Amino acid sequence: MSTFGSLTPGVRDDLSTLLTAQSLQQHTEWVSQAPAAIPGLLKSAGYTLVIPVMSPSGTGGQGYVARRGDQIVISFRGSKGDDEVETILNVLADIDARRVEPVAVMPDVHGALAHEGFYREYQSFQSAVRAATAASPGVQVFVTGHSLGSSIATHCAVDLALAQDRPVTLICSGTPRVGNQVYADQALAAVGGAALRIVLNRDPVPRLPPHGS
Repeated sequence: MSTFGSLTPGVRDDLSTLLTAQSLQQHTEWVSQAPAAIPGLLKSAGYTLVIPVMSPSGTGGQGYVARRGDQIVISFRGSKGDDEVETILNVLADIDARRVEPVAVMPDVHGALAHEGFYREYQSFQSAVRAATAASPGVQVFVTGHSLGSSIATHCAVDLALAQDRPVTLICSGTPRVGNQVYADQALAAVGGAALRIVLNRDPVPRLPPHGS
């Protein structure tokens, strides 16, 4: 993806971070396309799919794991499916704001609570993502997504950082509130500060669900 700059591990307040964010933004657009179109889009930028496009049954979600050289990008689609049924399933995940202990992601953290809809959605991808990345332990991993996809991406980045003890860079946009303060603190600790949350001014989504819901 030379037109968007190379990917730089970690998150710093410099030009390389902006280029990385811009590059990963392209992946949030590609993952929103029809599954049959995604391999060609990735190939045009030098990426290949590590596993087939992930579309877990009954969730309406979509994601992919792609590799270029010594870097892997994991991208998740936002709240817009390929058809009306998938979109409805995405919305149901969005509004399921009950709080649950995210033991599959943070097994040993007391007091961490997560938005149940986002957490359950990530669980539908978890085994496939873990298997796809475990085969390449020395490869730098970037995780991205927009809106619902960024919530799934947050769980994914934390999960891989903890379960596989590897550096993970998380850059996402329009992210709703994924968990409580304990979850947030542990998530940042897990990725070692290599996380960037992009928020547009007056976008209501990053303020959802409301505190206390």
